[in-house]
Amino acid sequence: MRPVRLVRIAAEAEGIRLRRMARRMAFRAAYGVLAAIFLCVALLVGHGALYLWLNRLVGPLHAALIVLAVDVVLVVIFGLLAANSSESQEERDARQVREQAREQLLRSTATFAVLPTLARLLGKRHVYGLTLAALTAQFFGLPTRRR
Repeated sequence: MRPVRLVRIAAEAEGIRLRRMARRMAFRAAYGVLAAIFLCVALLVGHGALYLWLNRLVGPLHAALIVLAVDVVLVVIFGLLAANSSESQEERDARQVREQAREQLLRSTATFAVLPTLARLLGKRHVYGLTLAALTAQFFGLPTRRR
């Protein structure tokens, strides 16, 4: 009875932890949205201030064109930086490990799917011996014969 109670207590504690984590993430998302709104407003005010300052120096049309040109240059720079973002070596290694794990999982599940049929054809005792040998070889990383 004690293990069941411990599992229940652990599950309840995990539920509390997950609820608190979700609440914290919701607040972080809301604060991030508010920060993004204020950043947009600050950029608009900055553009307006730059335009007004340039307007005093070069006139309204040229001031608007200068602000536009600065914005276009920034868009091109950030666009090029975003386009040139390529996969890192760590990401390639992680993808390779994932693919190897997936292939091994498929191989192992295919092996276990064939076992009942082999047991009926060859007899249970023979199949259990082959299975134990194959699993032992895989566990210790020994090479297995491939045809």
